[in-house]
Amino acid sequence: MELYIPPHIAFVYKKRQSVNLERRENMRLKFQKEYPEVAELAAKFKEAGLKLVLISSKANAQAIREATERLKEAGKNLEAAYAMLEQKYVKNEDRYFCPDCQDTGNKDGELCHCALDILKGLEKKSGVAFPPPAGIELNNFDLNLFSDDQRPEWYAGKVSPKKVAENFLRKARHLVKNFPHKTEMLYFFGKPGTGKTWLAAAIAAGLRKRGFSTAFIRSADYIDLSARLRILDRSFNPDEAEHQVTRERIAFLENADVLVLDELGSEAASDSAYNDIIRLLDRRIEHSDKLCIITGNLSPQEFMERYDERLGSRLMGNFAIFPMEGPDLRLVKSKRRR
Repeated sequence: MELYIPPHIAFVYKKRQSVNLERRENMRLKFQKEYPEVAELAAKFKEAGLKLVLISSKANAQAIREATERLKEAGKNLEAAYAMLEQKYVKNEDRYFCPDCQDTGNKDGELCHCALDILKGLEKKSGVAFPPPAGIELNNFDLNLFSDDQRPEWYAGKVSPKKVAENFLRKARHLVKNFPHKTEMLYFFGKPGTGKTWLAAAIAAGLRKRGFSTAFIRSADYIDLSARLRILDRSFNPDEAEHQVTRERIAFLENADVLVLDELGSEAASDSAYNDIIRLLDRRIEHSDKLCIITGNLSPQEFMERYDERLGSRLMGNFAIFPMEGPDLRLVKSKRRR
């Protein structure tokens, strides 16, 4: 599969390549000034090019072929001289912003590490960032925390939490590797401590490393942000800077390549909060090429009972549902430390 580079990251690589070409041209002009032999080769190349232009409309095919060969030879000699001087005097760090991928983004068939640095730079420039929690990665997913037991209270005793976690981990890795060619809305639900947030955050972190714009936010925090925007919208004299930043933050959450909405259902229930969530989900569902992951303690059926059918139906109709059952992993970790 051809390496996919997100458009906003590819745009930066294109700009870097243009800067590199300009740097190279300036360096070569400097070589011509400092080395007479290089200036002579450059003059011969230019002269060969002019001669080819002058004879192309008059001369026969044989003469044109010979002039073309002379131009190629002159160009080859000039390039060799440039290459020798660049090898001797120009460090790789001075040629490229990232010597590892030479500003292509492609390092040994994988997206270069510099893509994440570019993404962080874009986030800093925009002033809008909702990164996933630090230190969480799929490679750190500890399957040994999950129970091997098949109990009636977990998946009706048909399968162990560890087997389910192995399956979820496999799906998560496949998603991170194949996004955006593989896009799916995900809803992880279960009791506290079953690994929902951790798995969602790890998927987001993996996709962020691939350069995708990523937003991780608790449902209650999103409700607060939306409520603040309503207040600013209705104010006769809002703080313009705050108003603009709040609008941008909401827009980023609606349009980011990857959104994790954590702990849905934990926010204080109200008509306005409910409508804010519906609006956000509708916006995300419109974007079939983007990913939305939701975590919560409630099943889709419980959402229908707590809110109304609209939210539950959106989850059932547009999201792959992943129940997470088993012991509280926080308690398991705590016991291990003793």
